Amino acid sequence: MLTAPIPLLIVATLLAIVAFSFVCRHFVKRASRRRQQAAPPRRRQKVYFLRWVTEEDYAVLSRYRVSFEPCNIGALRAQLNPPPPPDAEAPPAEAGLAGQAPVAQPGEQSLQPSAEQSPQPSAEQSPQPPAPIILNPDDDGILVREGALKSVLDTLGFEVAAKIPTDLENEVGPIIELVAYRKIDIASKYKFSMGRRDKNLDRIHAITTSLLTARLLTNIEFAYGPGPRLDEGTFRVVFTGMPRPDEQGLVGAPEQLWGLTLRPDQWQTRKPSGLGTAVLTAGGYPLAELVGFDLFIHADLFAGNDFEQAAGLYTRILQKLQPALTLNNLLDSVVKAEGGESQGERANLETRASGFGRQEGTRQSETYRRLCDRLLLPVVGKNVAIKYGAAASDPFIPEKADRTFTVVLCASPLGIAEEPAPRKLFGLPVLHSAKAFAPSGRGLPLPDWEGYFIGELVDDTLYVHFDIVREGSLVEARIFARFLSAVKKALLSRALTGEALTAAERSQFVQACYRQVAPLASPGLTSNRATLAKDQAELHQLLRQARHEERALFQLEAAPDGELGEEFDRLLDLASVVDVKVSESKLHVSTEVLYCRDPRSGYLHEIGAFDIQIPTDEDGTIRWINRTRKVDGYHNGMNAPHVYDDGHACLGNVADLFPELIAKRDFASAVQVAIAFVEAVNVDDLAGQQITNWPIASR
Repeated sequence: MLTAPIPLLIVATLLAIVAFSFVCRHFVKRASRRRQQAAPPRRRQKVYFLRWVTEEDYAVLSRYRVSFEPCNIGALRAQLNPPPPPDAEAPPAEAGLAGQAPVAQPGEQSLQPSAEQSPQPSAEQSPQPPAPIILNPDDDGILVREGALKSVLDTLGFEVAAKIPTDLENEVGPIIELVAYRKIDIASKYKFSMGRRDKNLDRIHAITTSLLTARLLTNIEFAYGPGPRLDEGTFRVVFTGMPRPDEQGLVGAPEQLWGLTLRPDQWQTRKPSGLGTAVLTAGGYPLAELVGFDLFIHADLFAGNDFEQAAGLYTRILQKLQPALTLNNLLDSVVKAEGGESQGERANLETRASGFGRQEGTRQSETYRRLCDRLLLPVVGKNVAIKYGAAASDPFIPEKADRTFTVVLCASPLGIAEEPAPRKLFGLPVLHSAKAFAPSGRGLPLPDWEGYFIGELVDDTLYVHFDIVREGSLVEARIFARFLSAVKKALLSRALTGEALTAAERSQFVQACYRQVAPLASPGLTSNRATLAKDQAELHQLLRQARHEERALFQLEAAPDGELGEEFDRLLDLASVVDVKVSESKLHVSTEVLYCRDPRSGYLHEIGAFDIQIPTDEDGTIRWINRTRKVDGYHNGMNAPHVYDDGHACLGNVADLFPELIAKRDFASAVQVAIAFVEAVNVDDLAGQQITNWPIASR
């Protein structure tokens, strides 16, 4: 009796539970709908488009599972704002990044419209094929939601240069063009000069430091329009400048560049000059041109009020320029500035570098090695071995049997490094302080333009007296390249010996010897500098007279015909000499076209081909006659910046050198010094400043 109702009770209980669950579910849905209707609309997120993300950046973002989506902004624009269908049939366009399907994180809505979201034609309309989408590589990048932006920037180490709103908007929110760059912190010893005040100077400095200074490792200065370089050791960014403005046709400006709108009056650009590396858009529009050590930007970007646009364009230009600022390309420009790569035998020859320790293979050692390989190895015709440093207690001694030309850095055959390095070399600033060796007198001293001894050539060993290239900067590379050019000239004509030093070189050598002997003097010893200078001048004059008399006697006793024959052969072997003729009282030497570099602008000027008349009597006067052109400079009809219309010159500190060389019958050295006189200029005096009147060389 009691067992019969139990199944009925169980069934009734289950039915009650099911009914109760349906009732609860109904009321929960009803309450949820009411809450949704009463809740405010969900805030739409901003979406950022970041261009030019590399494959390495994609890999890093994927590895750290940072939310992003590859995108081509041009294709996205065509999808969001489709053009009217064309009359003719066209193949369907591929969506996404070059046909790649959008990649979104699991559980997230895609930032690009799907096929279901795209507008569909009505039944009454006949389906038309969409217009073809031309994918522009400059439009490649990634889309990032506002919430994930900080993670993306932190993961890639990027700094925001500008945020530019666009006219695009998808279902997630408005799309903003984000201009960002990889931030690099470097030492503050490199200077940055904008040339005018700007409230956004810190942001401009940060962009320039990361994208220019970190690559060049040198000072940066802004210039506005054409004008001379204020400091040759700097890299210039020239706004509204053109390398050759008179020879380039005008080019119309587009409305947008890389998603950034231009002001109609902002750009008035010209075709690339062909002198350097042009910065072009994918459509071929020229924005800037890198020529030597100047970057010409064809507009004054920061003159207007829209700093975001200006900063974005400036950052884009520098980003496009990055491949041209690699070490190889920088050294290409340095070598080109020195007249190009040396010509000569290179088969089975190589340049090796050793002794750099942890710096082996770094920018420092590679700058030394590559410049020696391009400027020195073809001249010596041997393998070149670069050795870094040699202690005074264990000096480097080359082996006679070694068929190698050796370059020893931070070394000298004698002595220790006690001399302070100069502030400038070859007109360029030395960016770090260092101690240098003094010349030993065992070989041929190699000075810079001001007479400072940088190195010494002893047989097949080149000693460099201090560390010229410490970081591999642009200015260090230029100094070392100019030094190697001086070495090359000395190697091509070994006629110049240790006795044929200019007055500046002799003075530097005497000072170096004095500094080494000075510590040995008695502490109580005093000197009168005025008296010392007077006595030194008298002694120099007496020694000079004695040498002249001794040489005159020797020349009377020697066989002059044989000596003059050998000297004639040496003259014909000199670089830049094309012909030699001898008259009764003069030696006529014809040269190739000679060039001279303006240390202020860095431009190489063509001076011309010369007839150099050297008297065989030491009391005569040397004359330079320009066969190519006469130029109005310091005076009318100048043959060279320091050579007047009649061929006479203001010789300065080499005035005593020519009579001495002529008295020794060392005409080869006299000719070499005469050629070097034309190829050098002193821009500190009024005559030298007129070098700009000579044409810029086309080579």
